[in-house]
Amino acid sequence: METLEAFYERYRAGMESMRELKELDEFFGLPWMVITPDGKSSCHHTYEDLRAFTKTRFDSFAADRLTRWTRRSFDAVTLGASTTLVSINWEVARDDGTLRRAWRHYYMTTKTPEGWKIVMASFQPGGE
Repeated sequence: METLEAFYERYRAGMESMRELKELDEFFGLPWMVITPDGKSSCHHTYEDLRAFTKTRFDSFAADRLTRWTRRSFDAVTLGASTTLVSINWEVARDDGTLRRAWRHYYMTTKTPEGWKIVMASFQPGGE
């Protein structure tokens, strides 16, 4: 099985090159849960539902012409034989390198027969 760092590097590269949201399906396990910075949570049971949730974020990235994804930090805490909590500081910039967004994202990642899958996420603005 690939390392978690390799998995998240592949995820980062996929974010930069993605043309359709379904290209990200391979990274997520279902059901998938998210907790947003305002404390709201939602659980997605199908990839179509997950894509609908994700589309609003990616539409705003496209509107801001954000194309460069940089992983500034990577921390992992093992929570047992098959689950790891990963936290990453992301920065997203335009083609010219202008930084437009930064945040800290937390991922609950689990081992499956198909490889690593993200099953839960939460994030906070600012990447602190």
